[in-house]
Amino acid sequence: MPTSPSPTVRCWIVAIVAACVLSLGGTPAVASTLSCGDTITRDTTLHHDLTNCVGNGLVIGADNIKLNLNGHTLDGNDVDDDCPGDTSCDDGVNNQAGHRGVTVAGGVIREFDLGVLIVDGSDNVLRGLATAQNSVGILLDHSTANRIVDGSATDNRFMGVFLVSSSDRNEIRNNTISGSVLTPGVLLDGSDHNRVEKNVIDGSDQGLASSGGSDHNDFARNRVSHNLGSAISADEGTGNRVRENVITDNGDGITVGFARQTEIRGNIVRRSGLFGAPDAGGFGILLDGSDDDTVDGNVVVGGRGPAIFVTSLDNPETSDRNVISRNVANSTLYDGILVNADATDTLLRRNTANGSAHDGIKVEAKGTTLIRNTANHNHDLGIEAVLGATDGGGNRAFGNGNPLQCTNVACSGR
Repeated sequence: MPTSPSPTVRCWIVAIVAACVLSLGGTPAVASTLSCGDTITRDTTLHHDLTNCVGNGLVIGADNIKLNLNGHTLDGNDVDDDCPGDTSCDDGVNNQAGHRGVTVAGGVIREFDLGVLIVDGSDNVLRGLATAQNSVGILLDHSTANRIVDGSATDNRFMGVFLVSSSDRNEIRNNTISGSVLTPGVLLDGSDHNRVEKNVIDGSDQGLASSGGSDHNDFARNRVSHNLGSAISADEGTGNRVRENVITDNGDGITVGFARQTEIRGNIVRRSGLFGAPDAGGFGILLDGSDDDTVDGNVVVGGRGPAIFVTSLDNPETSDRNVISRNVANSTLYDGILVNADATDTLLRRNTANGSAHDGIKVEAKGTTLIRNTANHNHDLGIEAVLGATDGGGNRAFGNGNPLQCTNVACSGR
């Protein structure tokens, strides 16, 4: 199950971030005579394409200015695979100086090492930009309260949008992000309180991922499809929320590893594992060594693996005190809801697990509590619970392939 960039990729990322902030050059620009590498110090509108730039496209040199690309293109001189070794990188729009209140809008930025770079900047707006065929589309490094809206990041070698090093309270909204075949389309690393909302994310190694202790981020109302691994991966963080996303045809749906207090609510997850990498598990929602999470009101159907899976798979810690409630879950090849023996104090309440290829609900962990769940028309048992599970009452099972209907909990019929 791919959940984060490989060590090689992560080393490359660290190197390129360090390298790309070393140089800042250019001269103050006059709008009518803009050239590659110029520094913008006042409101500026681009009136022609800048092509085959050797070095930076344009450099931001003042606070509270607007750079209107006016539908034109900033075009680099191809991506430099040796950029970290050369200790310099080429950026389409370079705000390495950390200027505040800058708006960059309305154009194409392509074939640079970094399409847009902001370091130590705040309150900037990137609106309607199309970043394509760069190493990284947009990189925020230790930058806060910026907005990336109404744009696209396509066919970048690595991330379309990358937030790193305490880039907090940023908004990524209403963008189309695709084609990051080596990494997630959107990656948050060590960054908190960000909103990733109403984006279309597809065709990458993963869709949207957070790692490195990224806490209290909100991933809401995105449409995520056709990624090789997880559609949304919220690892190693506390208090992240994954809400009301539509997730279709990914290797895995929502995966949470070694995390705490994650809220997964109101998502629709379809057909996990019918598309994706061969090593993907086809999990709809996976809690892997994660504690005190809430999985509530999701519809998880038609996948290859368990629709909802509570376990310790890639993480050594157990999954403890998780609440799985009011979900609709089924699997074409496996159980609807599966709680492995290494989970503790799981609560299953008011879930509907009908029509799975094996059991509707399978509980291997003692101490799991089952209350008012419904499991009908599954191929084997409605509810298969280990001896030692807690029967909280009100469970129902009807029309399952095994005439016992349930084991170790009492189930009524219809």
